[in-house]
Amino acid sequence: MRSGERDVRAALFFAFAREQVAIVELTRSAVSLEQVFLELTEDPAGPDEQSEAPAEGAAQSEEETEDAAE
Repeated sequence: MRSGERDVRAALFFAFAREQVAIVELTRSAVSLEQVFLELTEDPAGPDEQSEAPAEGAAQSEEETEDAAE
């Protein structure tokens, strides 16, 4: 684990030891830029929960279109 070029593992160990906090496990998690993008842009509602109603300004129904033509 590095912060820039400085290895911070020893500093973390001594800081936790000084406060008498046990470190049971410390792992590095590498996430790709693509995975971060997908997590940030995914739809929290999901495709099944999206509304089926048309958005405002969507196409008019056939009846409304026929009425307007008359």
